[in-house]
Amino acid sequence: MDVRKKYNIEVRNRFQVLEEGNIEDPVLKYEGAVEIYTEAAKQVLGSSKKISKPWITNNTWKMVDERKEIKNKLEGTRSERLKVRLNEEYKQKNKGVKKSAREDKRKWYNMMAEDAEKAAENGRSKELYNITKILTGERKRQHTGVKSKEGELKSERNDILNRWVEHFSEVLNRQDPLHPISEEDVDMAEIIIEEIDLGEWTVAEVKRALKKTQNGKSAGIDSVTPELIKADIDLTAEKMAEIFNSLWEEKNWPSDWRKGLIYWIMRKTTVDKARGILF
Repeated sequence: MDVRKKYNIEVRNRFQVLEEGNIEDPVLKYEGAVEIYTEAAKQVLGSSKKISKPWITNNTWKMVDERKEIKNKLEGTRSERLKVRLNEEYKQKNKGVKKSAREDKRKWYNMMAEDAEKAAENGRSKELYNITKILTGERKRQHTGVKSKEGELKSERNDILNRWVEHFSEVLNRQDPLHPISEEDVDMAEIIIEEIDLGEWTVAEVKRALKKTQNGKSAGIDSVTPELIKADIDLTAEKMAEIFNSLWEEKNWPSDWRKGLIYWIMRKTTVDKARGILF
């Protein structure tokens, strides 16, 4: 069965179970919907595993297992004659593994280079960037510490976290404006608001918003990516419209909506010059 179809079926089945529970609290419905997408993804798609050497083929891995088996026999035998024979077999198998791995790596690099050329020719800059990053072995920059306001270098984890809290508290918590909004501005805003349709969300509106959501974006606190909710866009639009309308009517919001993940972009060790991205 196609993976996408299998995932959609799992999501629909879980929503059916949620509806049978007759949950009235819209916040619990929202949290249940989030859990549906994340758990269905874990069950059908699984978790991604880091592959340190992606170029190694199944044939080479098979040879690695055979080499390991020979080594176990070599370590378990007491016969000197048998040790000599197994040791020679291990050497030959080890040479074969290294030769096969080198050939796999050469073919893999050639294939990646061809993909990079095609991506460049077709203007797929993001794909080209990802391939280049893989080929060059780019690693994430590690920072040993940050500087306090006084210029003192802080390297302890708690001191670093406290410095970031201090920085973003100052950046995000602004003082009262020098020129506050007047009563005339408030009256004008009320007129504008009256012209805006504040009725219930329709399924069509939610569906249009989902279509405009770009794939490949990072998930927020709920760990739900755009691809997960767009796999079955009709079902998602229907459920989201129902849940959001209930939340709006009850004036009760999920706790996740009051939280955010701040990812900082460092410039050396100077916190004051760092900027944050809120997810």
